[in-house]
Amino acid sequence: MIVGLFAWAFLPNYSSECTTIENCTYANNRGWRYIWYTSGALVFLMSVARVTVIRLKETPKYLLGEGKDAEVVETLQFIAHKYNRPCSLTLEKLDACGVTGAAMGQERRGSVSHAKKRFSFGEIWAHLRGLFVTRRIGLSTSLIWLSWLLIGLAYPLYNVFLPSYLATRGAETGDDSPSTTWRNYTLANFSSIWGPVLAGWMCQSRWFWGRRGTMIVGALITMVFFFAYTGVRTASQNVGFTCAISFCLDADVGKKNIYYGTLYAYTPEVLPSAHRGTGNGIAIGLNRIMGILSAVIATVADTTTSVPIFICAALYLVMAMVAAIFPFEPMGSRSS
Repeated sequence: MIVGLFAWAFLPNYSSECTTIENCTYANNRGWRYIWYTSGALVFLMSVARVTVIRLKETPKYLLGEGKDAEVVETLQFIAHKYNRPCSLTLEKLDACGVTGAAMGQERRGSVSHAKKRFSFGEIWAHLRGLFVTRRIGLSTSLIWLSWLLIGLAYPLYNVFLPSYLATRGAETGDDSPSTTWRNYTLANFSSIWGPVLAGWMCQSRWFWGRRGTMIVGALITMVFFFAYTGVRTASQNVGFTCAISFCLDADVGKKNIYYGTLYAYTPEVLPSAHRGTGNGIAIGLNRIMGILSAVIATVADTTTSVPIFICAALYLVMAMVAAIFPFEPMGSRSS
């Protein structure tokens, strides 16, 4: 939203005369540079604050999986001190628990999760096996990957195809001036902020069946708005439905809302801690691959029919069904 505000302020006022290569000079094309400067300065300040002020620590469970016992104790003691809670754990007490699941010759807890060489195919294979160590965990991993694959196809395909579909139906979605474009972009991003707020409440509410129920509701609501958006005929309708869809689900980078945001948080929450980096990386990779394929599909699709839109909306119904059969519900319990 902040970048949208930057663009709304700078582009219409400092790039208005830049319409062709010949008349596009530094003097009349400074808008994008101003956005670059302000955005870069903001990111730099936030990066400094991230290192000096918001000094996050690694999770004890991950450190335990890595066999870093001293850091486990240090982190837990830090958390206990920060929130004024007792913590009697010491490195000696942790060592007294023994080494679990270690093969002969392995001295540290958690080394069973790794191959002899950390950067090798054996290491990757060890993590892949960990994602399917039991039938239930394997089902969970497969369904999570399927969900990321489906949403990676459905949302980009819808976005790519919809403008052509609306144009063939004679929809007047407003002028394409820089001011209107970036105003709408800012409004959509502002609307998208509140989707995670609602999702955060829904995830903790038994009325919505926790994480799985939140994803089901988010997917179904998004499906309804996708179908309804095909009826857009005016600029006001376009802005209104765009904001509604942004609130429910907007899969652009950095905007993760009711369904997408919940899936984004649910994925590392239920994957086995020692292997969640691999599982999450594969999930994101599948999402991006399908995003590329969606552009190819949209290029060869027939834009004179509404079939692709109905397919996209139907995919959200499938996502809701997949969410309903996720084997794990983390609400009220510890992560895996």
